[in-house]
Amino acid sequence: MPMTTKVQVSNALQGFFITDHYDNQESKKYGFKNKEDITVKAGTASSSYLKKLDDGTATKDDEIYGISVIHHEAIFKVHIKYSYLGMSFNETVIFN
Repeated sequence: MPMTTKVQVSNALQGFFITDHYDNQESKKYGFKNKEDITVKAGTASSSYLKKLDDGTATKDDEIYGISVIHHEAIFKVHIKYSYLGMSFNETVIFN
């Protein structure tokens, strides 16, 4: 079980902030939230935002989401559980 898990809600223009101190003043403005407090909007695939960034049409209204996981050992795999339209899903992200 990870020591800390946070979800970052940002926008396509700001990007993500990497930290292991989620409660300091610098980190607070970057939208770190507890995973239970997040509802990811539909249609927020990263490929659509990357295209908007390439085209120069990205705005602050284009929300992006990142997951931060801290553990005292190396992390090789993250299991993500979520629901959509009342159905539950499990995804595994493997890091090599």
